[in-house]
Amino acid sequence: MKPARQVVKPTTHRSVGIVNASWFQPEGIVHESELEAAFVRHAILCPAVLSIQAQPFRLDWVDEDCIARQYVPDYLVTLSDRHRVVVEVRPLPFVGKDRRKFDAAAVTLVSKEIGFVVVSDEHVSESRQRAGRLILRSARGELTEDRRSCACDLVRGAGTAGLMWEVALASEISERDWHFLIGRRLVVADSSRVVRLSVAVSNSAD
Repeated sequence: MKPARQVVKPTTHRSVGIVNASWFQPEGIVHESELEAAFVRHAILCPAVLSIQAQPFRLDWVDEDCIARQYVPDYLVTLSDRHRVVVEVRPLPFVGKDRRKFDAAAVTLVSKEIGFVVVSDEHVSESRQRAGRLILRSARGELTEDRRSCACDLVRGAGTAGLMWEVALASEISERDWHFLIGRRLVVADSSRVVRLSVAVSNSAD
């Protein structure tokens, strides 16, 4: 695979920036739209994600007019089990337009044992985007080791059923502190608003 292009410079129709989360990986993760930034924030929160590389390489493909072209995927995500997945982030109305390119990329990547998925605004709603920004903002703060341990003990004490979010908020741990813990991937909050320890924390307690 060929080296990727450099990230484009900011223009009036793009939102170019970097998501920094040094506890996740030392280098920042570049995005070229707010939707890409939203995907990156949520991927950082997932304990199964080991690393994220923006615009990792170029892929050759042939369009419907048999013209050779090149395609630079948005992200290469490496999972904790070492599986790799290319993630293309695209607004839903534009997904169909590039279907041939995406299909060609998926075929090429199969031979390299790399998965391929397209993430759209259908997967990362406005409410989820706001939540991702809020949680990562809190994760850049600080929390004493005593309070971290106290929160993890509360979740551990809830057992396999997990700790309901309402119960978590009623504890001595503040909402901002819970957001810190979620952002740092020490605990995980699922779609049912149940808090559980991350796999790494659970294993460390065995």
